Amino acid sequence: MEVNTDGWSSDKHIVLAVSTGIDSMVLLHQLITNLQDTYAQLTCLHVNHNIRSIADEEELFLKQYCIDHNIALHVKHLDLSTIVEKGNSIENEARLERYRWFDLIMKDLNADVLLTAHHQDDQLETIFYRLMTGRSTRSSLGMSYLTTRGSYDLCKPLLTTTKIEIQNYQHAYDVPFYEDATNAENYYVRNDIRNRILPEIEQNKQLETKQLLKLKEWHDEQRVVIENEANAFVESDVEISSTQYRFSRKQFLQLRHSVKMTVLDKLFANILTRDPLTEKTYNEWFQIMGENIAQSTLYTTDKWIIYIAYDKFIIMANDDVKLSPAKIDQSGTYNFSHYSIDINNDLPTFEFPLLVRTRNDGDKFELNGMKGHKKVSRLLIDNKIEQQKRGQIPIIVNANNEIIAVGTLFLKRKYKDLICIRDMGEEKMRDDLKDVLLSEEDIHQICKDLGEEITAAYKGKPLVCIGILKGSVMFMADLIKYIDTHLAIDFMDVSSYHGGTESTGEVQILKDLSSSIENKDILIIEDILETGTTLKSITDLLESRRVNSLEIVTLLDKPNRRKANIEAKYVGKKIPDEFVVGYGLDYAENYRNLPYIGTLKPEIYSK
Repeated sequence: MEVNTDGWSSDKHIVLAVSTGIDSMVLLHQLITNLQDTYAQLTCLHVNHNIRSIADEEELFLKQYCIDHNIALHVKHLDLSTIVEKGNSIENEARLERYRWFDLIMKDLNADVLLTAHHQDDQLETIFYRLMTGRSTRSSLGMSYLTTRGSYDLCKPLLTTTKIEIQNYQHAYDVPFYEDATNAENYYVRNDIRNRILPEIEQNKQLETKQLLKLKEWHDEQRVVIENEANAFVESDVEISSTQYRFSRKQFLQLRHSVKMTVLDKLFANILTRDPLTEKTYNEWFQIMGENIAQSTLYTTDKWIIYIAYDKFIIMANDDVKLSPAKIDQSGTYNFSHYSIDINNDLPTFEFPLLVRTRNDGDKFELNGMKGHKKVSRLLIDNKIEQQKRGQIPIIVNANNEIIAVGTLFLKRKYKDLICIRDMGEEKMRDDLKDVLLSEEDIHQICKDLGEEITAAYKGKPLVCIGILKGSVMFMADLIKYIDTHLAIDFMDVSSYHGGTESTGEVQILKDLSSSIENKDILIIEDILETGTTLKSITDLLESRRVNSLEIVTLLDKPNRRKANIEAKYVGKKIPDEFVVGYGLDYAENYRNLPYIGTLKPEIYSK
């Protein structure tokens, strides 16, 4: 029986997922006999789903087998009882839970390659399943021999080996295994394909199921062509920023149908955490895009809005914040949304108070240099302001209830030297950055990875997460979404920068915790760890309060700047000694609202 070992080398730490079924036990036997010189270290993983009565017996059998052969074994118990009680299928959920654990344990083991025992018969079953369920148009028809999954490779060394070859090997070498009786139940679709449909096809001398392998090979070649066309469009025609994707509606519609779907799949893969959108949804969008509709919202989530505006298809962050009116009683600089409004000292007092608000239905203003009025809605249409941006534009009304300014689009002539409105949006702030250090997608992945790691460490413990204000707020809010255990949150506010770029070393506690942390497990959440002076003072204070344990998680770490004897147990990313802003990090209270992290240009903080 042939095992394809091209997926690893003799210096690698390989890990085998073992179910105790014939496939994985035969592969394990091969690895510890004929193939023991092909790797540096072997570890086994086993998942006990706690569903079948024989599951515990299988676990004990595998534990003894690994002890007898001097193999390290790690076991994970899953609780799927809630799903079973509801009568729902556990196949997909069990697979997701298995791979969540695989991801964590592979990282903990610092292992290189995870092996699974999928074979050629599994491949045929997968191809048939994807064809017959309409899953063939947007991904590969079957499984790949080698794929990269985060920090490790996933390899299927038996993918060209048939089930009969595996059974013959088991018989020849008397390899022990357990038979899963549920595999014979055709209640599950894939079992029905494996046990009934494919064997019936093979009984017809005119038909051969292995032709499906040829179809997969051809299909993969066509997918490469489609992927290349989609990549070319994304690279040349899609405008990308941290909060928005946009491209020409007309150019997009000229693409082939399969390429259009692949382009959207690529863009949405970075921003949608839920299941991929259906082909039916895409087709509805394509129909709307092809019609004579100037603006239309296609899809919304709590974080993203997808819409068409004139000749643009736009995916943008959902900043649907209701802005409250603001009253201005004197000269000065005021912020409204992402606009800065400067009121000159020379503005006469009788003009006050000024009211800054968003537009209302029926708003209109007096034209400059001619008689008549114009509706604000028409002004926005004439300037092709996208629907989603219209609610963020400041309208300034004077004491006589006259509209004297509409964002940067209109200013009544008499106020030309008295009022100045500037758009200080993200793109303006982006000009102050030397480069982007971590994108939104990078931060999302870091939060997910750290959350899973923290979950494993604190499951069942009295965890209290303490955020250090103000910089950690955005990181803390995103991180705790991925910590799957009970926890409490609290905050401390300290100061050591006082408006500058370097810590003064003088720590001032502005806000202490709101409740007792005695006998609790404490996790301090920080945005960035630099000299450690501030954090050392905080940890010394908290440890004096009789806590069970205290650890630190930080999004960013500058180890070269360390002065205090302190380290974080959980680190998102180590960075060089540069001044970074965004995602809660500030310079003189600016830039915190950037959704990504960038390096500030030295000329900005050297002024």
